[in-house]
Amino acid sequence: LFRTIKRIFEESNTEKNANVLEPEVATAIQSKYLKEAYADSMIKKFKEADKLYELVLNYDAECAEAYLGKEMVKYGCSSIGEIELSWDELLKPADSYQDILDPEIEYRKNEICELQVPGYYNVNDILDEIHCGTFLRLKSVRYKSVINKLNSLNMTMARKYAVGSLKDRLEESYEKYYVKAKDLCLEAEKVEREKRKEILKQYDEKLKESYERIKNRSEEAGRRRAKDYELCVENFKDLDA
Repeated sequence: LFRTIKRIFEESNTEKNANVLEPEVATAIQSKYLKEAYADSMIKKFKEADKLYELVLNYDAECAEAYLGKEMVKYGCSSIGEIELSWDELLKPADSYQDILDPEIEYRKNEICELQVPGYYNVNDILDEIHCGTFLRLKSVRYKSVINKLNSLNMTMARKYAVGSLKDRLEESYEKYYVKAKDLCLEAEKVEREKRKEILKQYDEKLKESYERIKNRSEEAGRRRAKDYELCVENFKDLDA
């Protein structure tokens, strides 16, 4: 967007128009940078390649190859096929999860942990009473990451400005992986919603079962702390005397 705005202002300025490169020259420079960027990406010089793709976009903010190139080097790839392989890996129906902190469980945990008495009855002591974690094991996160990558700014701009066989290739890839990722995500989220209900129910039962015990131990710890404080004050009085 900034590049496009910049071009509009430059084209409206007659002084700058005098310094604009001839279209043939600009095209030749873009082609040179694209070839150099691709060569760098092939030998894993991704930072250098990214800079060259950026230079191409300074000449042409609608260069689909440059946007695609930036997306590829971002993930250490040198071709569309390599990017698709990384998506395939994320979409495999493997038993792979990502632990995500559940805000509702975390809130309930923090609420019961307010009964702590620092130094006498600590948070870990309370959590040991409950025996429940605060994380949900989710598969949908992996599938959402593929959707986010497909809808990234670079991929969106590449699809928008691509023409011919490149456009067909990008559209075909998008349709294939977006539909697959979306279906897997919806299926996983359905299972995860039920699992979350079950975990919250178990958590509530544990809290209900443990609350009185935790409360009593908290009150006992509070009395011990008060007693230690009184003893400490008496000791200081003796020292002062």
